Amino acid sequence: VGRFGIGFFSIFMISDRVKVFSRRFDKGLDSVRCLSFANGLSLRPTLSKQKPDGFGMNVSTRVEIEFKNDHLPNPDNIHIHVNIQGYEGFCVGFHDYVAALVSGIGAGVFVEWDGSAAQIHSGFPPRTNDREGWLKALSYVSSDANARAKQIVVAHMHRLREIRDGDRIYGLAAINTGPRGGGNFVSARAVGGLVSLHNRHDESYVGLIDHYPRNAKREAGERTAPEKAIKHWLEEQFELIKRENPDPIRSIIASYSLSEFDFDPMELFRHLMVVTAEGHRFLELDRLGQFLSEGNRLGFRVSNIGSHLENYGHQSTIPGFVTCCVINNGKFNDVAMANGVPKNPNSLIGVVHRTLENKSLSPKWITTAGAYDGLFGKCDCLEVKI
Repeated sequence: VGRFGIGFFSIFMISDRVKVFSRRFDKGLDSVRCLSFANGLSLRPTLSKQKPDGFGMNVSTRVEIEFKNDHLPNPDNIHIHVNIQGYEGFCVGFHDYVAALVSGIGAGVFVEWDGSAAQIHSGFPPRTNDREGWLKALSYVSSDANARAKQIVVAHMHRLREIRDGDRIYGLAAINTGPRGGGNFVSARAVGGLVSLHNRHDESYVGLIDHYPRNAKREAGERTAPEKAIKHWLEEQFELIKRENPDPIRSIIASYSLSEFDFDPMELFRHLMVVTAEGHRFLELDRLGQFLSEGNRLGFRVSNIGSHLENYGHQSTIPGFVTCCVINNGKFNDVAMANGVPKNPNSLIGVVHRTLENKSLSPKWITTAGAYDGLFGKCDCLEVKI
């Protein structure tokens, strides 16, 4: 149940009175046993032969808890936190709260509250016809509390695919190709099938991917899926996105998302978004060599905090340059170099470098120190020349 010494016993953070009714899945109802904790961990639990009402053959384990008085004062108004500046949290009911929590559990989950029972989760992975409802529950859209995520859910539903290796399924997700906005809750890094309920903002995919726990707080660590399963899922997503013939901005967003999984986005990333004094426009990568040979200077804003392109700043342009626009955060913005060549070939500048090389050109990268005013002072400009 646990990996770092807590597991089941963390339930006593919210309850002192707990009963666990359970039986082996291949045994009858007469084998049901009850492990009862009457006062948290202060007393030894008692084990008895006992079956509660409503415990049928479709149930193997049932947990009954009595919440501490101060833990859930208003079950119809549970606040979901969004730890991103500019985004407000929202409130959901207890059933929607639990439905999101158990989105990756392989068994059906029922909740009984004040004498009424309801199934809030039918098991993972959901049947094809149930995927929309499952994704809405995961992202709190089903409760109409998280309206900003509804458009994202609808736009990516058709591309949800299982991350599978043989009979085992490690996730159900689609690469995100839509506009990003912090705190949309459309993705989940599940740990053992359980989902973090607050501050979810991994926007490289829509859906759920299972992870190993990184620590006792069950924060997500490495993905549980074998690399071959992730690779197969990425290749399928890549082909599906190409068939959609996305516009330049969606192609750029998809490239950011794919790069988070160390997948080569080069075939999709065919335009740079650039800005000049006249405004924003798209520059075809296939024409970049000609563009540079005509004397144009292309610059990339480099952050003075870490080796990545700047996504923030007081100005969009670098004086004297056609400036490449950076629209998201992530690995795609990596600017680390090795012997004058971008270290990450799947980064934005890595794709630019390889595109020019494929045209039999020899790109060179030159840094101009203090070329523009960034959020935290003077920042460098990285220029590509041929």
